[in-house]
Amino acid sequence: MIHLLTYKRSVVIQPTFIKAQPKTGRSTAIIKKIPHFDQILSVSKKGKYYTFLGKEEIEKRFPMLMKKKFVDYASYAGKTTEEVFGEDLKRTKELSLQTLSSLTLINNGKGGFESIPLPSPAQWAPIYAFAVGDFNNDNKTDLIAAGNFSGVSPFEGHYDASYGSVLLGSGTAAFSALSPLQSGLTLNGEVRDIKSLKTLSGVLWYVVSRNNGSLLFYKNSIKQKKTSR
Repeated sequence: MIHLLTYKRSVVIQPTFIKAQPKTGRSTAIIKKIPHFDQILSVSKKGKYYTFLGKEEIEKRFPMLMKKKFVDYASYAGKTTEEVFGEDLKRTKELSLQTLSSLTLINNGKGGFESIPLPSPAQWAPIYAFAVGDFNNDNKTDLIAAGNFSGVSPFEGHYDASYGSVLLGSGTAAFSALSPLQSGLTLNGEVRDIKSLKTLSGVLWYVVSRNNGSLLFYKNSIKQKKTSR
């Protein structure tokens, strides 16, 4: 299980409004303190929690707090989150995360939902875009899932193991993943949206948009059924 603590502190912003006094010529600046939150991500090991980020990354977010306590890596190594932040943890709000899986939610008809994780290829990187359709004409709902994320620190490394997944539906909540060789889908980069385009002849195209990348066009080789009007 992963714990996320939000650490609240106040920062002073630069004046956004200055009013000049007509008689004295002096100016009055309005300075506001606004709440600012930092995240402290911790992972559980043998019943204790340790910061996910290393000493250097923690220092970037809490420079004054860290430098007065830990002068080198030896003094920081092996310290729990409680030992690192001490009394300052009283200023945090604790959030718990039970699962990080990408999943489908199925309405059980009883006022709730059943969660079913997607196949393992859909778990290799964050998913930001889905396309829903019947890709193989078996009258069952299929999915295309894609994503990736590179806006992270060097400590973490890019989350870019996904090249897009074609997930074939079984008619229930379960999906099976095709390999890139089977599906012909190879999406690199940070995928952020997928749209479908259907021609008058029944050919289905998928347009994929990526951060800082060109559009990609994929054609479904299986001719789609014509819809009646």
